[in-house]
Amino acid sequence: MQAHDKTVGKRFLDFLDIHYYFAPDVSANDDAAKALRLRMTRSLWDPTYVDESWISGPAQNSQPNPDKVMLIPRMQALIDQFYPGTKLSIGEWASTADTDLTGGLLTVDMLGIFGKYKLDQATYWVGRSC
Repeated sequence: MQAHDKTVGKRFLDFLDIHYYFAPDVSANDDAAKALRLRMTRSLWDPTYVDESWISGPAQNSQPNPDKVMLIPRMQALIDQFYPGTKLSIGEWASTADTDLTGGLLTVDMLGIFGKYKLDQATYWVGRSC
């Protein structure tokens, strides 16, 4: 894309927009599901967190450390490597529990993570609740 930009004299892509929904099943909304819901935000940033869903199964993806999602730093590193200056957006995300206290706590935690990692844009998707 950088070669294309030089040829046409303007940037081809301004934003990389991804959607991110937590993969673990927390639909039971029991104590175990609530505790898991509160840990799930670690998949957005933590290089030591092994995702607690099908994502950490054998050969689910070809990324380095495939069990450790660390979504925002991973996407930012790929942008820096392949197309610097691209902004990062999570265009759909949700708490998985809009009517439960843990859903509110998860939302606040995510907003803090988005700020800490300087995410450029995010859009909450209300239709994705348990």
